[in-house]
Amino acid sequence: MTSENVARDYYLEKGYWDVKVNVSEVKDTTQSNSVLVKMAIEPGRKVKVGEIVFEGNQALTSRQLKRAMDETKEKKWWNIFRSGKFFASKLEDDKKLIEKRYLDAGYRDARVTWDTVYKISDKRFRIAIRVNEGQQYHFRNITFSGNTVHPSYLLVRSKSGNCFLVQQSRSRVHIVTGK
Repeated sequence: MTSENVARDYYLEKGYWDVKVNVSEVKDTTQSNSVLVKMAIEPGRKVKVGEIVFEGNQALTSRQLKRAMDETKEKKWWNIFRSGKFFASKLEDDKKLIEKRYLDAGYRDARVTWDTVYKISDKRFRIAIRVNEGQQYHFRNITFSGNTVHPSYLLVRSKSGNCFLVQQSRSRVHIVTGK
């Protein structure tokens, strides 16, 4: 990693996407066999998230998916508490949260297939995220045999045709097993 890349990454992390870094070497006259490295940095304008767009979402609305994201938020003029800053590492975490939101709605196969970030103006950029929802899972006929500790009515709380909700199923397993 070069010093130019380190400086560029630092400014990108701060929200300056138009940063220009110019590195030059000048011979050092005070010491023999040495050079001075000069870095001229023009940060440019700070760029914020102007819009988050989802493609392929049918079961959940774009608003529901935006709410599932913790760190990546749109900058709105009326909301002074959201910075709208963009961090690539936090977008990766937010994509996992989107998949978790689908999982909580019964879509076990839902995946974020791709995302892209591009400028739409001097101050704003757009994040486009494509999701593949897959199918929603439902319970069918559930039967137990050989259960001697707990009766079947306690084990089966979901009726045939109900949506498979992961969080609800985990809490039911916890209630029955105590783990």
